[in-house]
Amino acid sequence: GGLHVEVAKALATLPPDLAAAAWRNITLTGSVAQLPGLLPRLTRELQALAPPGITVTITPAPGA
Repeated sequence: GGLHVEVAKALATLPPDLAAAAWRNITLTGSVAQLPGLLPRLTRELQALAPPGITVTITPAPGA
């Protein structure tokens, strides 16, 4: 399991056209967004689970 698996499961519930956009526009919020190294690790782990041709993009929320 892990955060990346749960995010991928959530994205898999979306219609394909929305899922593609969602994979490219993930926002990390809350205090967890401040954990050192989380953003690149989560990006790498989600990229491995993403559909072919999708580039995962994760950004921290403003103030996160």
